[in-house]
Amino acid sequence: MMEIGLRVGAVGYLNAKPLYYRLDEHAPGVQLSLDYPSVLADQLPAVRGWQSQVLASFALFQQMHDCARGIVDTRLVVFCVSGTVFFLFLTLRIVESRRWK
Repeated sequence: MMEIGLRVGAVGYLNAKPLYYRLDEHAPGVQLSLDYPSVLADQLPAVRGWQSQVLASFALFQQMHDCARGIVDTRLVVFCVSGTVFFLFLTLRIVESRRWK
């Protein structure tokens, strides 16, 4: 069994191609995985359990699939509303700070 020295995970739907372009030529021993963040988090070793749980909590695509099937999880609603309120607050603070400069 061949042991792989380094595994690299990237999210394929983000503009990650420049990061892994010709990676196999420059680093032949590296294994590249392109997938959703939650799937990449599941591939983390058990030693890094908390990182896997943090990344899996951002599996918005899986949660949106659940909503499409009629399963509404209140954690998703609270997460989305909290994120929206937080970023609106930050935007308001930035606009106000620019007004006083």
